[in-house]
Amino acid sequence: MTAALDLLLAPDFDAYVAAARPFVADPDALDALVPELLRETALRTYREEYPKHVPHALFALLGGLDSRDVLGGPDRAKPVLQALSYSSRERHFDPWPVEATPARGGPEELSAGLEEGDFDTAYGAVRALVAQGRIGEVRDGILAAGSRDEFNVCHRFLYAAKVLQRIEREPGVDAATLLFPVVHYHVTAPRENGYGPLLDSPPERSLEEVLATAVRNLSGCEEYDWVPVAHAASLPETVLWWASVSDHPATAMAATLADLFLVDALAEGCATPPGRGTVGSGTPADVIAAIGARQEDRARSIARGLEVDPAGRHALGDALLTACAHIDGPLAFSHDVKVTAATVRLSRTVESEHFAHILSDVAAFLSRLPSGSALSAALF
Repeated sequence: MTAALDLLLAPDFDAYVAAARPFVADPDALDALVPELLRETALRTYREEYPKHVPHALFALLGGLDSRDVLGGPDRAKPVLQALSYSSRERHFDPWPVEATPARGGPEELSAGLEEGDFDTAYGAVRALVAQGRIGEVRDGILAAGSRDEFNVCHRFLYAAKVLQRIEREPGVDAATLLFPVVHYHVTAPRENGYGPLLDSPPERSLEEVLATAVRNLSGCEEYDWVPVAHAASLPETVLWWASVSDHPATAMAATLADLFLVDALAEGCATPPGRGTVGSGTPADVIAAIGARQEDRARSIARGLEVDPAGRHALGDALLTACAHIDGPLAFSHDVKVTAATVRLSRTVESEHFAHILSDVAAFLSRLPSGSALSAALF
């Protein structure tokens, strides 16, 4: 097998650690494997029937790569290796024969196939449009279709958006193959649209306020009740990205979807979020240590002291991304890394009063998750 498949298909934890260890000190070598890792994960991430939970192998890898991009530097391999450790634990099927689907059709066939649940029509149009260099039409068609469906915490929209972001950011990726699991999930998973005409109304909050409110409430959620709220925090970043690259009218509908979904997510089990707490002193390493020790108040306090100036915020963001690689539990990693990467990215690129304390809120959230990852102990 190739080095990429050794990572993805490792039969047990020890085998994965052995395959991953060389890349800890050589992140450039891991970067070189990313196109193959994405391709092989995409080809194997499908189900004959999708339960309530979407397969997370590709989601986790995309989150790890988002963290890698923002983090940079010698530690950038850590979130990717943590993501791959989760991917290797999820069941992988034989690669789907994507070449068996004829490449034919255009935007109309793509929309019709997605709407009617016809995989061959929808994916055939994707393959044809990608081959013609018309990825923008693929992007708008899939995201417009996904923005009307909130089944399984808006995964139709989120799954597509994160894959399309990665296609844009990752040179050399096989776009048509990477879109296979997106189309397969879209046409196969159950449908649910409880918002209906509400999606045609303007949102009550800005996307920045949706993100800040979701992150603020994450540390007030009970165990695993935070999962829908974490998805609510992931939606704004993807909608803002779509709006930045397209003037498609459905971007407004996606903004409303994010706003409506936040309301529902907060109603599913969140307690009142805690107060902001005190402003403490310490280093980014102290924040990582507090997160690892599950000392929520200390993590928030030190983070508040660091985020008062741009240099401190930048260093704190790097620390939070690094901390994700040390958090245990596949479910936690699959979601927490997406929230952290999206929040850190936006806090560095978008000026918003809503982001004044957003990184200390992320620190408090991460400190509530299981720590002591066996992988981080073995590798990092």
